[in-house]
This record gives sequence, C-alpha cells and structure tokens, in this order.
Amino acid sequence: MNTPFIFTRSGTSFLLSLDPTRLGKSFITTLAFFSLVNSNAIADDYVQTDRYTLVRLNAVDAQREPLQAVVTLTFGKSVTTLGKAVEELLRGSGYHWQQEISEATVTDHMLYDLSLPSVLRTIGPLRLEDALQTIVGTAWTLKTNELQRIVWFEPVQSDELVQAQAESRKTSQEE
Repeated sequence: MNTPFIFTRSGTSFLLSLDPTRLGKSFITTLAFFSLVNSNAIADDYVQTDRYTLVRLNAVDAQREPLQAVVTLTFGKSVTTLGKAVEELLRGSGYHWQQEISEATVTDHMLYDLSLPSVLRTIGPLRLEDALQTIVGTAWTLKTNELQRIVWFEPVQSDELVQAQAESRKTSQEE
C-alpha cells in the first residue's frame, strides 16, 4: 500500500506516493537532512507568521521608493484644481509639494490654479510618479528632492515640449 507524502520547497508543494515497505533508512535520513538544511537556509530570509505562512524579510519597492508605489484614485467633488489633485495624490506618501515662493516655484503657483480636467478625475492604477506627471501634463516636468522628499514642477522648454507631444501622440496611436 502506498502512503502519500507531501513536502514543500520554495512555496511549491509536492505529493509523493511512497511504499513504506520499500523505503530504506538512508532515504529517510537523507530526506530528514535536506528538510533540516532547507529550513536553516531560509531562516535568515523569511519569518514564519502563521502555521503555514513564511514571509520574506524584504521591504517592497514602494516602501523603498514611495514615488514608485502604485496608486488608484478617484478625486472627490471638492478637488477642482490641479494643485488640489497633486496634494491629494501626495497625501500619505511622505512627499510634499514645494510651496515656498522663489524663482523656481512661481510657475508652480500658476499650475496650482489650473482646472482639473474631468478625464483625470479617476486615475490609475499608475505609479505615483507617473500619476503626478499625468495630472500636470506634458508641458511640465516633475522634479524631486529625495533628501527632503519634496516635489515640484518646472515648465518644459519649447523643444522638449514638441518632442514630448510627438511621443505622446505616437504612444496613443499604438494603443
């Protein structure tokens, strides 16, 4: 009579049908040894959170780089400008939009008051960085200060704007 035997390796379960009368001591010893070696090898990279659950001890990409987090958002009726939309997208990310007045941010204040197009009221799933760039459009470039977790936008130079619009049209035609 064959006895089913289940073992798991790298998250995949295997089912063996074994005849216990034909198993030798060396097979059982080898199986026990590899089980012990396997559990010690993964002990450094994983932690057991439940009886059958091992979790890898790694930060996910979005935790290392919050602007790479995937977001999906529908803006409320109170969000009517691009500025409010950008602030809503940044909420909870740890980043903030540079609001001080200087030569670099005067244009940001102009961007802040622009109306939010209705086609952008629902956005995602996109990476946060891409969502911010999509909200403000191709006439603006997203800039970041990773040290202070600040974002701001600068107008694209006319040559770059023409090239960005051409690429945007090319991408939309391919879809």
